[in-house]
Amino acid sequence: MPNLDPGLKPAGAIAPANDSPAPAPAPPASATAAPVTWAGLAGFAASLFLVRYLSLPPVAVILVVLTATALPMLAIDILVFKVHRRASTGLDWNRPPDFSPQRSLVKLLGLATTLAVLGLGYWLFPEYGGQQYAIVFAFFKVTGPYLVAATIVYVVAVDAYMAEPRDGYWQAGCLVIGRFGEIDKAVLGQYCRGWLMKGFFIPFIISVFMSNIDSVFASTLLKGEWSFGSFYDFVYPLSFALDTAFGALGYLLTLRLADTHLRSTEPTVLGWVAALICYPPFWPFLYDRFLPYDAHAIYWGSWFEGVAPVYCLWGTIIMVLLCVFAWATMAFGGRFSNLTHRGILTNGPYRWCKHPAYVSKVLSYWLITLPFISSTGPADALRGCLMLALVSGIYFVRARTEERHLSRDPVYVAYALWMNDHGLLRWLGQAMPMFRYRPPGQARP
Repeated sequence: MPNLDPGLKPAGAIAPANDSPAPAPAPPASATAAPVTWAGLAGFAASLFLVRYLSLPPVAVILVVLTATALPMLAIDILVFKVHRRASTGLDWNRPPDFSPQRSLVKLLGLATTLAVLGLGYWLFPEYGGQQYAIVFAFFKVTGPYLVAATIVYVVAVDAYMAEPRDGYWQAGCLVIGRFGEIDKAVLGQYCRGWLMKGFFIPFIISVFMSNIDSVFASTLLKGEWSFGSFYDFVYPLSFALDTAFGALGYLLTLRLADTHLRSTEPTVLGWVAALICYPPFWPFLYDRFLPYDAHAIYWGSWFEGVAPVYCLWGTIIMVLLCVFAWATMAFGGRFSNLTHRGILTNGPYRWCKHPAYVSKVLSYWLITLPFISSTGPADALRGCLMLALVSGIYFVRARTEERHLSRDPVYVAYALWMNDHGLLRWLGQAMPMFRYRPPGQARP
């Protein structure tokens, strides 16, 4: 099973609490509204119909699907919900614009240097010389000139309305031209972490997105084979296509104008390690050498195929989990990315669970691979279960580091405290206190 997984100063840590604040009667408002998610889904579905009946090259497929998904979300966010006027954007619309060609030029220089460094890394490291990433570089070769023009206009326009225009791009530009005395290390550090995150994930997620789209169109269901198995084989790649489409847009649409910019980036080594080991090139090494949990497993389809009711029920549960996993990414709208804070979600699947993507993904691993049933005996079954338990533990650590990072925002603290008493898994925290959220600084009982 594939494992798919900068601007202003970081928000300060909240004050330590000795006692848990009283839970609110309702969770805080969500950064992304539900209509934005469903508009993006509608655009995605329409693009699949268009792509299927048109003979488009791969680059055009990526462009059509991502554009059709992004435009409805951006339109509703800006035109209906007026997200560009939120205080969290750092934009001040109540004063005349302060256009500064010199300041914008410094920012563009910082951005150009950043992209040059990333390009050097892509050229230098053999990981990016493989066929998997060829489609990604072809995509940016075609769209690059348009992205450059749009970026110049965007940077100049947005800079004029920023309450604090000396953001990460400006800091990077100052570093390039040697104005070291004007550099804020905290802002520059966050900027560098943000671009390191995007530089790592953007090529990966676009390449996997294209692979998933190919798998969707290769489904036997679309070729007229109507059976439960063919339906499952269609839903499986479709769920990951949705996940990676919305995920790719999240990495690409870091726009202050849409309030989807990076508010802060994971500051700890543990948080980065826990996230990155779940993705290539690190995950294949970890899986091959230490955690091949499904090496002797009997997959669910082979095990239950002869018992139709169980086969359909088991497969349906897996598909529901896969849909929840995709929904958890879709709920972000244009705000998804690993290792970052870009607004707190409290609706969709996050209304019921703080980490719906991780919970649904881990449960699907157990149901798909059946590690507790081994073709080579109980010893290998036990070994498979222990290894998958360790994989599950990695996602638990990811969840914990994300909570620690997001807890710098009081909105997340209020949301997590509310979830302690109203979440679908509140019984887990009540039975085992280690799963119950505690604000920073609160002592464990």
